[in-house]
Amino acid sequence: GEVEPDAIVEDLDKIRSAGNHLLHIISDVLDLSRIEAGKMTVDRARFDLSALAHEICDALHPMIINRHNTIRVEIEEDLMMDSDATKVRAILYNLLSNACKFTENGELVVELCKTTTEDADFHSARVRLVVEDNGIGMSQEVQSRVFEAFVQADSSTTREYGGTGLGLALTRRLARMLGGSIMLESERGVGTRFTVDLPLELDESAD
Repeated sequence: GEVEPDAIVEDLDKIRSAGNHLLHIISDVLDLSRIEAGKMTVDRARFDLSALAHEICDALHPMIINRHNTIRVEIEEDLMMDSDATKVRAILYNLLSNACKFTENGELVVELCKTTTEDADFHSARVRLVVEDNGIGMSQEVQSRVFEAFVQADSSTTREYGGTGLGLALTRRLARMLGGSIMLESERGVGTRFTVDLPLELDESAD
């Protein structure tokens, strides 16, 4: 019999989704291997961080809706940054897509603001980026190793949610390359909060 057009569209969407997923996995592996080999460089330029963050939230909106989630976005506008836009984009994309993947019928929160760090010998403008969810969360044991390459919560997580376990390892390495850090707070069954701290202006000697 004839195949319904809707069924064809659905199959094509599945093929496209699988292709994109494979592309992300390959890209993650290549990026991590470049960092390991010391071959990934930092390309410093001025860009609108607020616009970049909105762009990523918009790009992931279909995925957010598909998981029956809502998103609350609190972004300080007109926030200009001197850093590597590609790497900052990858950090936010990885964290937000991860939050969405492990949350269903929940709420995601993205916060972005400028902060200042001060001590006796140091004064620097920085950026704080928070991605929070009320999804499945992580145990203390999982949190202790989640930034290691090829580690996921457990094998059942891989079966149910997919992925390589590279995303967070890559995200932490990218944050460090940009002179920053990433902090994790999570509770099993309650949710997860990632806080990324980056310098507003990357040191030109960074690499």
